[in-house]
Amino acid sequence: SMIEGRDESYITDMLGTCKFVPYKMEELARLYSLATGEEWTVEKLRNVAQAVESIARIHDALDWVTPPMDDTIPPRWWEPEPEGPAKGNKAFIDYNDFLEARREFYRLRGWHEELGVPLPETMEELGYPEFKEDAERALEVVKKRMGA
Repeated sequence: SMIEGRDESYITDMLGTCKFVPYKMEELARLYSLATGEEWTVEKLRNVAQAVESIARIHDALDWVTPPMDDTIPPRWWEPEPEGPAKGNKAFIDYNDFLEARREFYRLRGWHEELGVPLPETMEELGYPEFKEDAERALEVVKKRMGA
């Protein structure tokens, strides 16, 4: 899934491994456990990856990013494929389909479904309660930018 792919990208970045080497996540968890002397599971690595993405997103929102306006796709993706096995297909049926998919992604990530900012309770659940206040401020900043 897209979420697993994002987590795996963050995990390889965190561990400093090459994204082009097809490591299995179980192998990375085992190698990291051996390197640190702590027990690491794929689930634990994914949890940290989600936290890293969420913390980065909070601080991006506080600085300059307005997720609902910035989380878009290139215009080309709205056009049907001109040829090949995917001829006639496009990334989304229409703009409403895209918005619904984006809301679902935000929800699955533990972010505000319309604003795309991590929720304070998500930071608590991920084990990073020290970022709850930052998440609250980011929500307010993005709401203000959106005119809400």
